[in-house]
Amino acid sequence: MAQHAFSDTGAREIGPGRLPVHDPSRLRDPKLLESLELFRHVSPESIELYLEKCRVIKLETGDVLLDPECRNNEVYVVLSGRLRVYLETLENPPLTALRQGQCAGEMSIIEDKDPSAIVVAAEATELMVIDHETLWGLVNSSHAFARNLLSVLSERVRSDNEMIADSIVIMKQYEHSATTDALTGLHNRYW
Repeated sequence: MAQHAFSDTGAREIGPGRLPVHDPSRLRDPKLLESLELFRHVSPESIELYLEKCRVIKLETGDVLLDPECRNNEVYVVLSGRLRVYLETLENPPLTALRQGQCAGEMSIIEDKDPSAIVVAAEATELMVIDHETLWGLVNSSHAFARNLLSVLSERVRSDNEMIADSIVIMKQYEHSATTDALTGLHNRYW
C-alpha cells in the first residue's frame, strides 16, 4: 500500500517499507495494553503469540496513514500522538481526532473495502500495527478482544448516525430559511 505525506512541496511516499519500525517489546506492558480500547480486560497471556506479530511505527506530522485510494490491510492503534480523520479531501475540516488508545483502519478490514476517510498524523504519532490475519487471530483467541472490537464498531455506527441526524436538522433549517421571508416570517415565492 502506497501512502503519502503532504507538505509544502507536495506528497511524499511513506509506504510500509519506509516507515521506521520501533521496539515492539513495549506492547507486552499490561498497563499500556489496558489503556488501548481494543485490549481492555484482555489477558496478555491469551494473546501473547499475536502481540509478537504486531509492529510499532512512527509517523511525522502530516503523514497520511489511510487514504480511500489506497488499499488497507491493517488496523492502527494510537500509542502516542494524535491522528485527524478527514472526509473526501484534506481541505475539509477534520471530522474527528483519534487520540491515544483509539484505532483506525478496522472498518476497511471488516468490510473488505478501501478506507472511507483520509487519516493523517496531527503530530508525531506512534502506532501499533495489527495486520489482517493477526486481527482475526486475536478475535478468535480472546472473547474480550472481540467484544472490544464490537464496541469500537458500535461507537463508529452511533457517531455516523448522530452526524446524519445533525445533517438532517441543518438541512431542514436551510430549507426553512430558503422558503420563509426573514422579515415577515411568511412563506416566500420560492415556497
